Amino acid sequence: MLNVPDVGEVVMLGRAINAVASENLILKLFIANVATAESNVASSFTEMVAAGYASKTLTAGSWTISTVGGVTTATYAQQVISPTAATSCWGYYIVGATSGTLYWAENFGADYPVGSGGGDYKITPKITLE
Repeated sequence: MLNVPDVGEVVMLGRAINAVASENLILKLFIANVATAESNVASSFTEMVAAGYASKTLTAGSWTISTVGGVTTATYAQQVISPTAATSCWGYYIVGATSGTLYWAENFGADYPVGSGGGDYKITPKITLE
């Protein structure tokens, strides 16, 4: 389930009213089962470190925003992360590229392992407001 923690709410609101400088975002995968909660911060998550893994920069101007039936969603193009060694993934989290602040996280609810030959994790970052 996707969760925007308190620290993410503060920075997003600050950006909305131009009180906090805009920044690119970083998509990271986490490998331990962490319950997403209001109290989470970036250090609540253990980032994947498997060979071939690299986090992804999400640039500010590349999001698509749409409104359907009173629900507004910001979506970024699918990101493919391809570790080349055995690992597992419980979810992803988004942090500020400059601030390191946790914006949001999503726990998939199950572990998704890849074998010793590696594999692909395909993530389409999005966030919805109603």
